[in-house]
Amino acid sequence: MTHAESPALSDQTMELAKLFAALRNHFQASAESIDAYLNYLGKPLETPATDNAYDPLPWESREGAKGPYQMINENSCKETELFHQLQAILKHNKGHYTEKAWIHYYWLGSTNENLIFRRKKKPAKPQATSDPHARMNQNLTNLKTAGEKLTQHK
Repeated sequence: MTHAESPALSDQTMELAKLFAALRNHFQASAESIDAYLNYLGKPLETPATDNAYDPLPWESREGAKGPYQMINENSCKETELFHQLQAILKHNKGHYTEKAWIHYYWLGSTNENLIFRRKKKPAKPQATSDPHARMNQNLTNLKTAGEKLTQHK
């Protein structure tokens, strides 16, 4: 049977064909949107040079076994765009993130991704020097400091 010999299609069949065409177009558009989103996820997220960009968020101060930290709950946050940016950075980095220039270390809640925590990083230890004279001076300074602390406790 050739195309010219095909039987006439009923109105119901034509409506069904239009529906299938619309569904196909919808699924094709959905597939393109999903591809674009997956491509977006594969790209590195932009992070601010300093973490004080997150200071406007309403952080709650807490005390834990390891010392003070701060917490924010998405539900109490009015700066949702800023919250979601930080949350996306954390999710993209397995729930933990910091930068060398940042003051804080950030992490997601282990059972609730709508909680974000931060703690101030400890100051970096001074770099050891290869100069023997500088090392000896540093050792003498350390001994003097330790001696002063001992005499204060007596």
